[in-house]
Amino acid sequence: MYLRGDGIAKDTATARKELLKVTTSAERGQEWVLLTLEAIELWMAGAGLSRAEALTHLMVSDADLQLRHDGDAVDANKQRSKNLEAALEKLSRERDDAEMRAAAALEVARQIKIAPADNSSVKTTSSRERVFQYLEVHALVVGNGTYGGSARLKNPANDAKAISSKFREFGYNVTQLIDVDRKRFVQGLTAFSKTAAKADIVILFYAGHGVQLFGTNYLLPIDVDVDDVAQASLQSISLNLVLEQYLPGKTRVVFLDACRDNPLSRSGTRGVSRGLAPISVAEGTLIAYSTRDGGVAIDGDSEPNSPFVSALLNHIGQNEDIAVILRRVRQTVMSMTNNRQTPWEYGSLTADSLILANIKPIREKEKLK
Repeated sequence: MYLRGDGIAKDTATARKELLKVTTSAERGQEWVLLTLEAIELWMAGAGLSRAEALTHLMVSDADLQLRHDGDAVDANKQRSKNLEAALEKLSRERDDAEMRAAAALEVARQIKIAPADNSSVKTTSSRERVFQYLEVHALVVGNGTYGGSARLKNPANDAKAISSKFREFGYNVTQLIDVDRKRFVQGLTAFSKTAAKADIVILFYAGHGVQLFGTNYLLPIDVDVDDVAQASLQSISLNLVLEQYLPGKTRVVFLDACRDNPLSRSGTRGVSRGLAPISVAEGTLIAYSTRDGGVAIDGDSEPNSPFVSALLNHIGQNEDIAVILRRVRQTVMSMTNNRQTPWEYGSLTADSLILANIKPIREKEKLK
C-alpha cells in the first residue's frame, strides 16, 4: 500500500491507522520513520496534493468527513493536521540526525582502519568535522539547450557551468561539454572514457532534453530532429549505452536533469512517453533523476538555474553522505515547485559512505608527505 501513491488513496482508513500507529508509538524505529515520510511524499506526488491537504485527508475520520461543513469539526481537523505535521517534522529531524551520525561514524571508522601509521590522511578526530578521502574523481558535465524551435531550453548551459565550477572547487577533474551535437557528444564521451579509465569515482551530470522511446531513455544532442521520432532514436544517445561503455570506475554517480519535457511527444507517435523510464543500475552506481520516472522537471526560465540544480548546489557541499544530500535536495525541490516535481534516485552503492565534498585529489595527499 505504501509503495504506490494511489494505493493509500484506495484505503484511507488503513493508511490513517498505520500513520497514527507510527507517530504515536514510543518504540518506533528508524525504518518506521523512513516508511512514514516516504509514504507521505509518494502519495502527495501521486495525488498532486500539498502536505497540508494530504495530512488533513489522512487525519479526518468518516464522521468528520460527513460533518466537514460544521465549524467545530473543521477546526478540530485543522488542529489534528497541525499536530501530525509537527510530528512528521520531528520524525524528519530524527531521521536526518540518525543518518548523519551513522555516516560520520562509518567514515571515521573506515579512515582509522585504512590510515597509515602517521595518520596523515585523516584531517580530524571529530565526527562533526570533515574527514577527507584522497581519490581520483573525474566528472563529465554536459549542458544542452540550443535545440531548434520550441524545444530550446534556457538553463542547461548555466546549470552545467555552475556544476562544473562546484566540482572544480572540490578538486575534481572536470570535462565540460556545452551545446553539443551528436558528433561532438560521442567524441566527448569517447575521450572522457579514456581520460577517466583509472578513476576511483566517475560522475556524469547532464542537463538538457532526455526522452523515453519505447521504454529506453535517450539523451538528446542539439541537432536531433524533434519532428521525426524514427530518426530521433538513431540520432540520440542511449543512456544505457553511456552507462555501459563510457563511464569507467567502480563507483559511478549520475545526475540527470533531463526530464524538462519530451519534445517528441508533440508528434503523437506511439512509443513516445512522458518523462524518463525507471532504470536498473549496476552495483556501485547511483542515478539521481531531477524528477521521478514519468514526471516532467521544471527548467526554471525565470531563474539562473533549474530547481534541481539550485537545490543540488545548495546541498552538495555539505559534510553529509550522498544519500542524505539527495534527500535534502528532494525536500528542497518539492518545496520550490509546490510539490509539482519530486527528484528520485536509483542506486546500488556499496561503500560505507560517500561524501562528495570531502574528497580531495590524490595529488593533495602527496603534498602532506
